Amino acid sequence: MSIRLKLSLSFILLFLLVVGLLLASFFFFYRGDYRDGLVADREHYEALAADLVKQAASLEEADIIALLAAQTENGDQMLLLDSNNQLIWSSGEAPLSTRLSVKDFVIRDDKVRYALRINYNFHSRNQVIEDYIFQYLWLIILLIIALFMSIAYFLHRSITYPLSVLHDRMIQDPLQIKIQARHYRNDEIGELEKRYDDMLVRLQSSDREQQTMLAAISHDLRTPLTSIASYTDRLASGKITNAEKINHYYAVIHQKSEDIRLLIDQFQEAAQIIHHDHTMNFEVVTAARFWQSLLNPYLSDWDDVDASMDYNSHLSDTAQIQVNKPALQRVIGNILCNAVKYGGHPLFVDVHLFQTKHWLVLKIENNGQPVPGEQLPLLFDRFYRIEAS
Repeated sequence: MSIRLKLSLSFILLFLLVVGLLLASFFFFYRGDYRDGLVADREHYEALAADLVKQAASLEEADIIALLAAQTENGDQMLLLDSNNQLIWSSGEAPLSTRLSVKDFVIRDDKVRYALRINYNFHSRNQVIEDYIFQYLWLIILLIIALFMSIAYFLHRSITYPLSVLHDRMIQDPLQIKIQARHYRNDEIGELEKRYDDMLVRLQSSDREQQTMLAAISHDLRTPLTSIASYTDRLASGKITNAEKINHYYAVIHQKSEDIRLLIDQFQEAAQIIHHDHTMNFEVVTAARFWQSLLNPYLSDWDDVDASMDYNSHLSDTAQIQVNKPALQRVIGNILCNAVKYGGHPLFVDVHLFQTKHWLVLKIENNGQPVPGEQLPLLFDRFYRIEAS
């Protein structure tokens, strides 16, 4: 779930929670304080009406009107009605917010002489809301504070804290960070952490490859350089006077120099591949013809090496493959060069070429010693060598 969706859902849930709490508090306010206020007001006006009609029982009409006029309060309306319910006197217009009234009767000589009605002011809608806000202001403030604190906590746990942890990791040396298996969150932060760890893996892998390449360069250059230095010292000493031997020494020095140049080219190409600067050019060729031309030189001439090759191809004439010719030439050359170094004497190489439904399979075997089983997974690591040196 993305952070955007989490935030949206969290805000909606928090908003609904706050609204629900406000509605619940208003419900209890209405059922409790508000209704209690209604009952208290009605009881007050009923008692007032009972007291007034009791006093009016012994008074004349003019005195009753004077009594009622003196008791009018808070904009309440008092009406004096005759026994036929006709208006005799009123204290004024009924207030717009009138909601309730009480009524009592002036009884004299067991007969109803007058009726008294009191229309009293009741809280308007705005007044009810004001009373609610005033009474539950503390709850509203607490809910607002809780809402903001919840949002702040969610933002801290979901965004700020993981970004802070990731920042602390970023300022460390990426080559010294130990990468451990971990569970990533299913959102943008988790994706960012995963991509950062993937970058660390690539950086550390690239650093190991560079260290291995430097070690391989040092190892592979040391041997020809040692030979060149040795033969140069012999020539410089002046003790070698035989022209044939001198020419031989020069030939060895030249050959070792060529070996160094070839090694430098190979290492430069490997460095380009490591840093993804090397562009591979592929072309579609006829498979049988390509492999025949690639292996032909080894079928007849092994440069004074006691070796032979048996080549068997079971490819159709129409089979085609997409290859990078120079790269495959180097691969085959390296394989056969290693066969010469580590194979039997004399060396026998069997090459079998066949195809399956979707694959072309090249199988090369020789009569050398097999690679130890524990070292087989390492064969395709760059610059890996089986020999202990």
